[in-house]
Amino acid sequence: MKKKIIIISIIVAIAVFAASLGITYAVITVSHTSAATPDEAATVDSAVSATEPPTKTPTEAPTDPPTEPPTEPPYLDAYRAFRKVLRDNESDIRAYTWQYKTDTPQPIAFADIMGDDTPEMVYAYSHNGNTNAKVFSYNGSNAVEVLDYMFPDNNKNMPGQMFLSQIDGTLYIFELSAPGVARFETAFRCDEGSNNSLHPVEEVRYSPRTDLQNTEYGQSRINGSVVSPAKAKEAYQTLAESTDALLMSSSDTQGKSYPRSLGLDAEHYPNHSMTFDKAIAFLNDIIEDK
Repeated sequence: MKKKIIIISIIVAIAVFAASLGITYAVITVSHTSAATPDEAATVDSAVSATEPPTKTPTEAPTDPPTEPPTEPPYLDAYRAFRKVLRDNESDIRAYTWQYKTDTPQPIAFADIMGDDTPEMVYAYSHNGNTNAKVFSYNGSNAVEVLDYMFPDNNKNMPGQMFLSQIDGTLYIFELSAPGVARFETAFRCDEGSNNSLHPVEEVRYSPRTDLQNTEYGQSRINGSVVSPAKAKEAYQTLAESTDALLMSSSDTQGKSYPRSLGLDAEHYPNHSMTFDKAIAFLNDIIEDK
């Protein structure tokens, strides 16, 4: 019995001693922490934070609505204005019936001619037996006529040939005319004026009539300077072959395409012109799809 009492006393003493050690350690630890240097405290805080999951800062929803992409091309209003011009001038445009000998005329084309990233509209029409080509631009609110060029003899009575093209973005007019006994091939560069209009400027004029070279009427020229017919012909051909985009062309009464006769084949120089009905359908598809 005494042995049991002694053993129990020893166990109780050991337990009390162990408990006292734990309390002492805790006191020492707390005391040490409170006296820690800032660097040591940061180390302790880092160790504690590493054991706890980070608290996420709630992400606030953006207050500005997202920017939506434009739902229509910037030139949509220009196409609306061009469609009105075509409808208002339909009778004159449809009166131009001799552009090709057998095919339906294709007197309308669209291209950025003024270099403002907004397409211009080109169309040929007939009035009082003559053929003209008009160019319309868009000024932000209305379709504005920037060129009205009359071909000298491209009509029912005097079958000439012509084509309109772009070279480095600039509009060019190429025409073959045969007034009287002469025959000319002339290339005009359409320069933009200060009032946003286009002005045809003669760049090359070729006349094969050597007997007329000494007259102002029959001479060949390059940028206003008189040259030999051979030199003018070469310059005219080179300029025609510099075409980037063939906008519109015609053929003579025999059905021969003028640009094709100069070597501008359909593969490399496709014709971008349209019939009146196709042009209206083209505009309708864009306008009514938006």
